[in-house]
Amino acid sequence: MLVASLALITIAASVAWTWHTQFRQPPFNTALQQGIGEALAARTRAAFPNGGRILVVTLETDDSPALNTQFEAFKAALRRPGNNAPTDAAAGVPPGGASPHPSHVTPPSDRSRTSSPEIEIDEIERLDADKKAKYGPGTGLSASRLLRLAAKNQDLDAIVSFVGLPDLDPKELTALGTNGPRLIAFSRNLKKLGPLLHSRRLEAAAVPRFQFPSPITSEPRTPGDWFDLQCQWITPADLE
Repeated sequence: MLVASLALITIAASVAWTWHTQFRQPPFNTALQQGIGEALAARTRAAFPNGGRILVVTLETDDSPALNTQFEAFKAALRRPGNNAPTDAAAGVPPGGASPHPSHVTPPSDRSRTSSPEIEIDEIERLDADKKAKYGPGTGLSASRLLRLAAKNQDLDAIVSFVGLPDLDPKELTALGTNGPRLIAFSRNLKKLGPLLHSRRLEAAAVPRFQFPSPITSEPRTPGDWFDLQCQWITPADLE
């Protein structure tokens, strides 16, 4: 069962290996980073088939080339009319179907207001990594920052985080509440997701793969293949 898998943190070694071989720069696995961005876009579209407005959380553009690659692929996938998942597994849906570091919200005059007929990036929150290792693909978003963003953007449909999600304590979960934007994320740390999964505020998170074998049985050829080989989705339904 997945609950048992969550408890077995022997997966930490494989997660660490994935991080050091696929995400550190230079170099990094470009196709995998593109696959993560495309998968996040596909999952966002699947969650909001009638369209929606989202806030994206990432780093400053100079802080992480790997994150820039993910975000550019995410935006490109949202621009494609009628975009579907690179693979069903990548989308995670059945077939057919206060931080000590400054940040800012990119003002409208600065940002490329990316939209498709279905999903619009309404705001982009960029964290300043200040060259610290805790900030990067799948890691860095603090509890205080998440609570502040959720409270400020109650009119949005989702917060899509490229910098992970925090491990919320019961008081923070209560402050987050049950209403407001849903959460979709790429997270390096599976253990941190438990409270948000149990509260069902987390729509879905892409995490380093911990269930094997992967659905990719031959050499990966596309960004979607690389995502399915190295990553997987986790949702509240997996806890049932």
